Amino acid sequence: MSVVDFDSNLIDQFNRIRDSELKPIFSKYDYLLKWKPNETILDVGCGTGDMSLEFIYPLIPEDYARYVCSDISASMIQEAEKNFEGKPRVSFEVLDITKDLNETNTFDYIFSMWCLMWVANQMKAFTNMYDLLAPGGRSFHVFIQRHIFMETILEVIERPKWKKFVPNPREVYPFPYQNDSDPVASVRSMMEEIGYVNVEVYLEKNTFAFRNEEEFLGYLKALPNPLHLMSPEEQDEYLQEAIELGYANKAITESVDLSGAPCI
Repeated sequence: MSVVDFDSNLIDQFNRIRDSELKPIFSKYDYLLKWKPNETILDVGCGTGDMSLEFIYPLIPEDYARYVCSDISASMIQEAEKNFEGKPRVSFEVLDITKDLNETNTFDYIFSMWCLMWVANQMKAFTNMYDLLAPGGRSFHVFIQRHIFMETILEVIERPKWKKFVPNPREVYPFPYQNDSDPVASVRSMMEEIGYVNVEVYLEKNTFAFRNEEEFLGYLKALPNPLHLMSPEEQDEYLQEAIELGYANKAITESVDLSGAPCI
């Protein structure tokens, strides 16, 4: 048994939580993005490409050499190809950033937006990205440390009657820094150990809550989930329990802390 992958249609439809996180970060830290002529750029975990088009692509100088969209999911890459249609010098690649890579090209810039919190092996991912950087290359990553929505998902799925569908929840929802008391130090130490220099890591707090049950459930269904393994009655019960916890945890209609760490 396995959970379903991200739902590309729902991800794009219920994306307000991502915009809420990314807009203030790019507004605050865009001064750190230094560009040179003929940049080569790798986008790791691009998903459908909607975030890349909104937040990364507009910042790139027009004389960039090439822009590579990559994602572990072939279906996501197909959607990214549609979204980037007509953009010059853009290519697409199915890439698992945690595997041994055969990539011989290097890049002046590597980005990842809301990807790395889904990667359990942080050391391997950051090492691969380091190896893909050209001399003097730079990277910019934004990911979530913890959010009450994450905790709500885990709280529901770890209940005995649902855990049978996801026996190892952390394999599906790794969220590697969720319980880290000092994620800034952890990320900086790891990057410096790998060989990154001039590392800057920031932890930002933002407030976000889903406006209603429809938005909450839409995003829940957009993420990996075991609903397809359940009977219709079990699905209804599971979703109702998720809603009840969403209200109890103030993930719906109430302001909550949302923390993310962009690593430059």
